[in-house]
Amino acid sequence: MTRIPATVVVALLLLVSPVVAATPAGGVDPASADGATPSIEHEVAAPAVDATSLTESAGPISWITHDGQSSRGVAGETARSIGSTLGMADRDLRAELTEARYENRFEAGDTSAERQAVLDEALADMERRHDRLVEREREAIAEHAAGERSTEAFLRELAKISADASAVERRLDHLDRLADRDADVEISTRNLRYAMSRFDTPIRNDLVAATTAGGPVGERIYVETSENTAVLSKIEGDQYLREGIQTDQYDPDGTEQFQSREEVLETAGSHYPWLYSLAPNEREPSSRTYGTTTRETVNNHPAGSSRIFLDSSTKGVFLEYHTLDLAALDQTATVRPSDSEFTVGANRVPNGGPLWVNVTDDGGDPIDATVTIGDGHTARTGDDGVAWLFAPEGDVTVTVSAPGAAENATVTVRALSG
Repeated sequence: MTRIPATVVVALLLLVSPVVAATPAGGVDPASADGATPSIEHEVAAPAVDATSLTESAGPISWITHDGQSSRGVAGETARSIGSTLGMADRDLRAELTEARYENRFEAGDTSAERQAVLDEALADMERRHDRLVEREREAIAEHAAGERSTEAFLRELAKISADASAVERRLDHLDRLADRDADVEISTRNLRYAMSRFDTPIRNDLVAATTAGGPVGERIYVETSENTAVLSKIEGDQYLREGIQTDQYDPDGTEQFQSREEVLETAGSHYPWLYSLAPNEREPSSRTYGTTTRETVNNHPAGSSRIFLDSSTKGVFLEYHTLDLAALDQTATVRPSDSEFTVGANRVPNGGPLWVNVTDDGGDPIDATVTIGDGHTARTGDDGVAWLFAPEGDVTVTVSAPGAAENATVTVRALSG
C-alpha cells in the first residue's frame, strides 16, 4: 500500500456565530425579515477578518456556554413526523375556532366597553400562552439534559413551540383587525409580538419546515444541553448558525435595572467584548424594548450578525442568535506538531465554535480525507481539502485519515475558557 505524506491543519476558529433570526452580513434587521432564513449565496467570498488582532484587546470570545456544567451533546437531524404534522394542523384549526369565538363575541357587544372587554380578555389569553411556551421550552431543555427526552423529540418540541408562537402572532393580527372596526376601542399587541419573535429563528424555521413537510429533512443540527442551557448549531452552506438559550437568566417578574438605552448597549458590549470590538460596523448596534422584561440588541458586523436578548432585571443574556460567514473566519493554524505520519496544526479557541480542518500533501495540494470529532461527527474534506464540523465544548479529539496512509493522525484540541 502506497503511503501518501500529508499535512493536516486543524483549527477551532477565533470567531463564532445562533441561532434563530440573526441577520446575514447584508445588514437587514432580523425583526423585519419575516422569519426568512438568511441568504447564503455570495458572489464574492467575504474578506478574511484578522481574528487574532480583533480579539487581543477585547479578551476571549464570550457567548452562552455551559460553563463547565455537565452537558449532553448530540448531533440530531431534521426529521418529518406525520404525527407532528397532524398535530400542528389540529392546533391551527383550534386557533381558527378560537378567533371565530372572539369575533362573534366582539360583534355581539352592544357597547364599545363590552367590545373592549372582549379584546382585553383575548390579549390576556395570548399572554398566558406566551408564558406557557417559555415554560415548555424550559422543560424540554431540562428533560433533554437529563436524558429523559431524545434529541429528535427535543427538536420536534422546539418546532412545535415555534409553530404555536406563529399561531399566536396570527391571532394578534386578528385582534388588530377587530379593533379597527370600532374607533372607541384600542389594543396594543406590539410588546407581545416582540416577545413571540424570540421563537422565530433560522434554525427553528428549518425545524418547522421539516416537521410540516415543507422543507428538507436530514439536515444536521448539533445540540448541547445542561439543566438551564441549550445551544443549537448548524452549518448551512457558507454560514455558521448558533442559537443559545439560558433559562436561569430570564426573570419576567423581576425589577427593572436598566436606566437608559445607552446602558443596555454598554451591558451587551460587556457580555460580548469580542463582538462589539469588530469595526467598522455596517451600522450602529440597535436596541429596543419588549414590555418591561426584555431588551434586544442587534449588531451587524463584518463577520455576520448577532441578536442578543437581555433580561432587564438580571442584566444577563437569556437568548442569543448568531450568524457568521465562514469565509470571514481566520483559517490559519498556530501550532504544527509533527510527531506522526501527518503534521497536525491546531488553534486553541473558546468553547463551542465550528471546527475548521484542512488536509494537504507535502506539495500543498488538498487531500480528500475523513475527519472525525471524538467518536461522533464525521465529515469529508472534499476536493478542496477543507471541512467544517461541529465542535463540542471542552477539549476536542480530532482524528484524520487519508487515502493510502498507514496510520491515522489524532490530536487533542484544548479549548480556551470564555
